[in-house]
Amino acid sequence: MFAAVDADGKPRPVPPVIPETERDKRRHQEAQIRRTHRLARRRAIKELREKRVADGIED
Repeated sequence: MFAAVDADGKPRPVPPVIPETERDKRRHQEAQIRRTHRLARRRAIKELREKRVADGIED
């Protein structure tokens, strides 16, 4: 996913990337897997930190 801003610094829509070649399709799928893993890891770390704070355990 891409993000863009206009001349005023406001977000603006960007057309989605549409992979065309088999190589592009493979790389796009791999990127989706990496993103899913990255977001899951970030969510797990956040939940762990919140639990530690709720339990009164601080680093």
